[in-house]
Amino acid sequence: MKRLIPILLLGFSLFSLPASTNANGERVLLYAIYYDTKISNETDEAVALINTHTQAVNLNGWQISDDEKTATITSDHWLEPNHIVWLTEGAAKFKLEFGFAPNFEYRDDDDANIPNLTGGAMSLSNGGDEVILYRPDGTVADAVLYENGNLSDIPVGNWHGTGVFPYTVSRQISANGQLLVRQHHNGQFPDTDTATDWVNNDQDAITGRRAIFPGWLETQPTYFSSGYWQTPTYTEQAPYVQILVAPDNMYAGILAHISAAQHSIQIAGLTFESPALAMAIAERNRSGVDVTALLEGSPPGGTSEMQDWICRHLASGQNGRALPPNTLDYSGQCLLMKNGYEGAGSGAGTRYRNYHAKYILIDVGQPTQKVIISTENWDTYSMPEDDKSNGTQGNRGYAIVTNAPAVVQHVQMLWTADAQICEANVQNPTCSNQLYDIVPWQAPDYIPPWPYIALDNTSYQAQFPQPFTMPQSPVSFTVLHAPEPTLGGEHGIISMIESANTNGAKVYVQQLYERTYWGSASVDTLSSAPNPRVMAYVEAARNGADVRILLNELLLDISGELTAPEASPTDNNATCVYLNEIAANEGLQLECKVQRVTNDDIHAKLILVWDGMQGYTHLGSINGSEASHKMNRELAVNLESAEVYTYLETVFLTDWNSH
Repeated sequence: MKRLIPILLLGFSLFSLPASTNANGERVLLYAIYYDTKISNETDEAVALINTHTQAVNLNGWQISDDEKTATITSDHWLEPNHIVWLTEGAAKFKLEFGFAPNFEYRDDDDANIPNLTGGAMSLSNGGDEVILYRPDGTVADAVLYENGNLSDIPVGNWHGTGVFPYTVSRQISANGQLLVRQHHNGQFPDTDTATDWVNNDQDAITGRRAIFPGWLETQPTYFSSGYWQTPTYTEQAPYVQILVAPDNMYAGILAHISAAQHSIQIAGLTFESPALAMAIAERNRSGVDVTALLEGSPPGGTSEMQDWICRHLASGQNGRALPPNTLDYSGQCLLMKNGYEGAGSGAGTRYRNYHAKYILIDVGQPTQKVIISTENWDTYSMPEDDKSNGTQGNRGYAIVTNAPAVVQHVQMLWTADAQICEANVQNPTCSNQLYDIVPWQAPDYIPPWPYIALDNTSYQAQFPQPFTMPQSPVSFTVLHAPEPTLGGEHGIISMIESANTNGAKVYVQQLYERTYWGSASVDTLSSAPNPRVMAYVEAARNGADVRILLNELLLDISGELTAPEASPTDNNATCVYLNEIAANEGLQLECKVQRVTNDDIHAKLILVWDGMQGYTHLGSINGSEASHKMNRELAVNLESAEVYTYLETVFLTDWNSH
């Protein structure tokens, strides 16, 4: 998929000047600045450097300064190309928040194994300051002005214009705990000495307007050297690919894959509220299959008694507690993404706004390995276990199952990065290992008895009783995961939509919701915070594509409430009014509808594109909101496959024509 018009529909550009290079060839730049930290007292303030050159650079003699205090690296440290080095005030809280040890300390000697810088210790002001990087010969390698810092404190010619500000959205994206991070595009790091070099800038709706927080992949020392930042595309010649449709066949399809697991099951999601699936997983555990669940610890509305029952069923008890009563003797783990830091003055929160990705890894590293990537939570709303022959009821959604090795390994990388368990206990209330926000489920004071009576609903006649298994043919996969970039790039969501740029092309969208615009519903507007997806749909229609957007009927509120008492300017109805008015005024093949299609909700996150010759599918957990792209852990896949596209187009058109 070729990006045809880079951001031009929004009036922004990714083009930038190359970074300056010293006579010896080095190109070390400031990569990240962490100044208003989550944890009180802010002893984990930090600065990161990145080597953007092709040769390693010895940092001995390099200096970091806020123009008031200057600290010097006095030991050899070779910074390899595309690697990041971290300098922090104190290692203890840095390790707690970021999940790894820094390379240098410049104030507190928290860790004898980490070398200390000499000289003064910077103290970065929350209201604005300067960070200046000096080479050993005293020349300026890079400089950054942030917020309301003093431009005159930066050597002349090393910064232009206003400072970098964190990107914030009321009640969604906070300035506190946010890092300033340099942009990166196709292996290039812009260095125009302006605020537009940084992802936090508000001038680019696709690659800018982002926040990055501690523990995210983009803060990892090997994020660039690992290659995972590139949104890689994997082409497999004959992979196994299966498409499941909810509520028609998803329960039976997933149950079959779970029942076939021989070595391991790793299941991640916002919630887990299907007791039938839980029992099937627990039975595989009792047969010797390793089982771990990773779930959001504070989902909207809180965790349910159903999920407590399921975690009790999977887990054998944690942190030395006795087994809860009536727990079967299984050894699986149920982990929650929840703040496990109990030290004084915490305020750390969790890495992501929500752990919203929905996937199951099965038998990773074995010949039977596969991954299931879903739009649906693991619940009975989308995966009813009733007899479908007389009808059923449930949300419309989808899942893809594949054994493509590179896709399985990429998703395993995400799991490894996210599921680093916090080993806090009463004697040591801070995490003694890894990240602070992954904690074992613990039995509450009250565990309900069996909480569920299976129903036999009949209001919707299943249209797709059997999963679709693709004939073996080449498929290209692009794995997308938020809060890392998902919109931009050659294989991002916007590029896929932009490929529908001619008469005969198609863009079919089926979503739980698609916000009219992003930002704050009460403060922002279509012009101040455009939804790039909506703008791309309009541009595709202007280029001649047939664009149809099918949104859930009940969703009204930007917070995600299904029963909002009154309309919102960014709800699904407002989005359809906006798009249909454009279609009428310009005579476009563009139509947006809100409806129910299975006598229940549309919960899908599906974009289908036909460019006139090839079909593309975007399927996963990413909703049409800003937080979904920028604050949640999400997982989706883009597929280049005419066979998959054709099947899902049939499902979409069946739903489109159902009313």
